[in-house]
Amino acid sequence: MGIKPILERQPTFPKEYIGYSQSAFFGGRASAHIRNVPLPVVYTDFLSMYPTVNSLMGLWGFVVAEKIDIIEHCGTEIEEFLRRVTPDDLFKPDTWKQLTGFVRIIPAGDMLPSRGQYNFETNDWQVAVNHIYAKNPDPEDALWFSLPAVVASVIDTGRVPKIVDAFRIENSGSLSGLNVTKLRGIVEVEPATEDLFKVAIEERKRLSRNTTLSKIEKDRLDKALKVLANATSYGIYGEMNLGKAHAVSPELRRGEGRLGFDDDAGGPTDEPWNGVGDGSIHVARTGARRRVGCPHRHIFIRSRALRNGHGAPALHRPYSRVNVRRHPAQ
Repeated sequence: MGIKPILERQPTFPKEYIGYSQSAFFGGRASAHIRNVPLPVVYTDFLSMYPTVNSLMGLWGFVVAEKIDIIEHCGTEIEEFLRRVTPDDLFKPDTWKQLTGFVRIIPAGDMLPSRGQYNFETNDWQVAVNHIYAKNPDPEDALWFSLPAVVASVIDTGRVPKIVDAFRIENSGSLSGLNVTKLRGIVEVEPATEDLFKVAIEERKRLSRNTTLSKIEKDRLDKALKVLANATSYGIYGEMNLGKAHAVSPELRRGEGRLGFDDDAGGPTDEPWNGVGDGSIHVARTGARRRVGCPHRHIFIRSRALRNGHGAPALHRPYSRVNVRRHPAQ
């Protein structure tokens, strides 16, 4: 398609903002909020959630943009947006275009994503949504989160968190030299004028009415479009390369400044692609098995955010090696 990486087309893009956004990336997750109790349920399914969210937020425009601009220190603007946003607003497509931002907050019981060792048997690091508390109200201990995650917290809790800083991103222009491509040689995409995420999913839904393809080719194209749309929209620039684990000092293990941990026997760790990026950032998955990462600063996790149906706390406590602490339930 002729799409160049952002740092190739825009070498002066501020690297610190790449770090802020990386620290706010948690990826997909699966969760259960009521366990061990038979209840009536209604099965629902989102159609291609990753590409749908990407399309609603207009993120393809950033992929093909000539330039991405940072709107710095817009905390007041973001706070005003958070105070007026409602669940009904999220049914309006225009609202989603306003979510391309990141917020640094001092969490105080806000419902936000975090990484922790929730499996007592394996100690795997997983992603969950919990009541998060800062170690202290010092702005230096504030954490970066994506604006959509903060919106979800505001809707869940009914309160706006303490905002220390925020920034938004805006795209301008379009890359020159973009090429029309055909997915599996069938579905044509014009990257300069069409949203790849939207095209892939819409064409996938049209397959059932296609009379020119055999059933085998329909099935192949259906799977190809699904994987392409979800893989690219999940994190088109999120890449993990395996390498040897680096030694971690005792201070880092205790979580002084940044939290780090080793892989016992020097197993695989995340490495930056082509020497660019943060080798400690882990691209999380719902079933992640890697044991390397560097969350930023200190957090508390309320241990009773998730309960069994009979009311017993359901969050395990294998936190002896890390600086994650429980906050008593209120």
